[in-house]
Amino acid sequence: MKVSIYKDRVEIYNPGAFPDGFEPQDFIDKSERPIRRNPKIARILYYSKDIESFGTGLKRIVDACNAAGVKYEFQKKKSGFVVCFYRTGNEAGKKPIKADKKPIKADKNAGQNERYEMIIKYIQERGFITNKEAREILGLADSTVKRILKGMVDKEILTIEGERKARRYLLK
Repeated sequence: MKVSIYKDRVEIYNPGAFPDGFEPQDFIDKSERPIRRNPKIARILYYSKDIESFGTGLKRIVDACNAAGVKYEFQKKKSGFVVCFYRTGNEAGKKPIKADKKPIKADKNAGQNERYEMIIKYIQERGFITNKEAREILGLADSTVKRILKGMVDKEILTIEGERKARRYLLK
């Protein structure tokens, strides 16, 4: 299995071919019984409680996507089977949304209070913020966000928990 993440969609690829003569809709409508490629492995996974039932995956995917308003697509390929989840605002077949090539470089002090407020509000809602999350909400370059977070730590607004990629910033 392989998961690929794109700007407009997430794809899950399974190298196992879809059963010949069947379409995904055949299993979603529950008109077809599940086909177990290896019944012994399926039975072991069921009894070990690693799976809850047989042949319900496609139906559960469809139900969850419909409930969340997520567009999806099943693609039968010669080399396997792909489930595609389209991000909000992108429908199947449309070109992906183009993102800016580079994050915005900011003046060293411009809008500092607004940035601090955005970071504080985010932490109040979620308990902490990471460098990556701060980059996403502020839309700024990594070096700028590091400088902002360091400034907030120096001013004793934030504290640091963890090292390197596991580093999180919390309100003091």
